[in-house]
Amino acid sequence: MSDPNSDADIASVLKQARTIAIVGMSPKEDRPSWGVARFLKSQGYRIIPINPGHAGTTMLDEPVYADLKSIPRKFRLIWWIFSAAPRLCLRWSTRP
Repeated sequence: MSDPNSDADIASVLKQARTIAIVGMSPKEDRPSWGVARFLKSQGYRIIPINPGHAGTTMLDEPVYADLKSIPRKFRLIWWIFSAAPRLCLRWSTRP
């Protein structure tokens, strides 16, 4: 079984989708989620910050949503998950 987070799989997904939800995005600029989101946005991706504690505000000039279900539009979406644990997960989905 291949690793779904292999470099080749991640590169393939990033070529297909241009919208990325950052689950657990922090408003603190020194956090990894902020740096990843800022970099992706500078590369032309649309980022969607997800953080229930900051829903209704903005981060990097984008509205923050409480969860993935709260995003109002339909599109091909991939998401990065940042958590308090020292790990990072990449998952992707076509949102109906």
